[in-house]
Amino acid sequence: MSLKKSDKMIALIGVIIIIVAAVGIFYYVDTEEEITPEKEDEFSTYDIVPIDDEEVIMEEISYTFKKGFLLMTKNTFNDPEFASFPDENLKSIEFNISYRDRKVGGILGILFKNFIGRDKASVIITDPDEVEYPSGNINGNVLITIDSINPMIDTTPIEAMTISEAQMELESRYGAKWKDEYFSITGTHKVGEKLRPLLRIRERLDQDTVYITVTYTYWQYE
Repeated sequence: MSLKKSDKMIALIGVIIIIVAAVGIFYYVDTEEEITPEKEDEFSTYDIVPIDDEEVIMEEISYTFKKGFLLMTKNTFNDPEFASFPDENLKSIEFNISYRDRKVGGILGILFKNFIGRDKASVIITDPDEVEYPSGNINGNVLITIDSINPMIDTTPIEAMTISEAQMELESRYGAKWKDEYFSITGTHKVGEKLRPLLRIRERLDQDTVYITVTYTYWQYE
């Protein structure tokens, strides 16, 4: 018995369908038999790299001594909120203190400035831990330096899933000593002119000012 051409076409299509179905069943069963492992959380390693210290020079601060009317009284100033620092990882602070007696008692004072007419000025800077840093007598410029405030942080690499999490971990290691805490300052000035009353009175009527420039550095990391 011979098949018509159309019957042959139908039979061929049927065979193709059976083959495709068999292949599909084979792959389906094979996939079902495979055990898919659970995907583990993926962590990345982030290195901590110290970079150059940042130096900040603050605006110059000046203090004028308050003078009493009595000739033997000392002239003073006091500021309980002299300076504060907004940055974490504070490393060092330098106070550059400047004072110079503008009048040294006339010609004799100039010729014998170590004996006649030299005023004495000094300051004491106190840190937030109540440690005092005295300047001694100032004649020109005096530097007071505080080092090793916050040490370098632990630079062990951070394991985290995202860079945001790594940044949070990095910031948790920062040193916050003295951040936003106030330093205080007191100043004392004593008129040096002792022998000539009129010059001493003139000295007390004049203004004497101390100028302070504060520079600080802090650690930076990336």
